[in-house]
Amino acid sequence: MRLLHFSLLLIFLFAYGLVKIPGAIQILRNHSNWRIRPFWPDLYKYGDLYRFSFLKEYKESSPHCLPPAAKPETRTDLFVLGDSFAAPFGKLNFPGVRNFSFVNWNQFDGFKVKLKTDSSVRNVLIIESSEKHILLRFSKGQVKRFMPLLSDTGKPGFHLTEKETGFTGTLEKYAGRPAVADQNLNILLFSNEVVLRIKETKADLNRSLFGRIAAEVEEYPAKNMLLQRMTTDLDYLYMSSFRPVSTSRENETFDGMKRLQAHFRKAGIDTVIFACIPNPVSAIAANYKGRTYNQLIPRLETQMKLSRTGFVSVFSEFSKLKEKVYRRGDTHWNDKGEAIWQKKANMVLSACLGESLNK
Repeated sequence: MRLLHFSLLLIFLFAYGLVKIPGAIQILRNHSNWRIRPFWPDLYKYGDLYRFSFLKEYKESSPHCLPPAAKPETRTDLFVLGDSFAAPFGKLNFPGVRNFSFVNWNQFDGFKVKLKTDSSVRNVLIIESSEKHILLRFSKGQVKRFMPLLSDTGKPGFHLTEKETGFTGTLEKYAGRPAVADQNLNILLFSNEVVLRIKETKADLNRSLFGRIAAEVEEYPAKNMLLQRMTTDLDYLYMSSFRPVSTSRENETFDGMKRLQAHFRKAGIDTVIFACIPNPVSAIAANYKGRTYNQLIPRLETQMKLSRTGFVSVFSEFSKLKEKVYRRGDTHWNDKGEAIWQKKANMVLSACLGESLNK
């Protein structure tokens, strides 16, 4: 009986840790044996838009592209400030770099971000942003938030320390934040295959009987895709691909990009490269439902070209390939789109360094 009680206590403590600790489930997924890794629950496994709608015909998983062939290291440190598009990339994706460091835009909210560079090597920074966040991230009132402090200690790279949050923050640190607990519970209880089948049946019935699907998405039957409503609806001030962008707003956005570039140059970065990732609807259907794409990315890339600012451009190629480079139930690219960006990024990186990393 004592053994049973002890076993139940261990199970309870393990489950409590999974629910309360931020990132616990993801950490275990990443470090588990490859044979059991596919069975770990994952909220985004089949697509972030599928997760909203549970329409099974848009359900698909997508592997990441393979990294390029390895190359001898150069005296180059690569830093990346980006979002979920850049997050899967690491040192192997950029052959020849000596060190690699990544920080997510979202981490500036909960952490003090510091940057350490090595002046004896070439320091290159890629600033990547999905299109739906460009207008807000580089706006006059927001861009200062993403300027890291300088660090004199530690290895070259981004260094994160938790911000002081008082008693409530300390309590949440050890007891777990409610939002973290809710998400982890959702992953554990409602992201397994049995529950997903039930959700898919319910979603199918709601669509066939009442013509209703999740408010966050809309179907694009011509391409057999789901689209994120925030990028297609004119009501969304920053995220819509079709809400007109004035010349003054465009200039303000580019000024924000230049301010961020100048800050990093003062911090020891030699070369700053921008990468704007198109919303799927921008590349696939520039005249979706009679609306007109606001041309945000081409306009900003024109300004970068005129000012001799380095940038990674995939807009033209993605516009030609359209749905072939995006997932059907997700706001992100598939492995083909990812491979195209990886190749283009390495080409730009090589050109900036005056040497080829792609030969």
